[in-house]
Amino acid sequence: MGRAPKIVNIPSKPTPEDFKIWVLANRGYILDFMWYAKGEKKGPVNLDTSFTEGEGFLKTQAVVLDLLL
Repeated sequence: MGRAPKIVNIPSKPTPEDFKIWVLANRGYILDFMWYAKGEKKGPVNLDTSFTEGEGFLKTQAVVLDLLL
């Protein structure tokens, strides 16, 4: 793979280097998606911070809420 900043290395997977994307889908149709950026203090790209700072949700919980909105 190239040098894309969104590539994640997960050694236990069959393909250890790949992209991580959260997807909201219904009956096979993608309604919304969110990229993951690796590195310290990164994570979901363009995540609405009102869920994590104002409401107290974890980033992974906030991803679900953000995708639903």
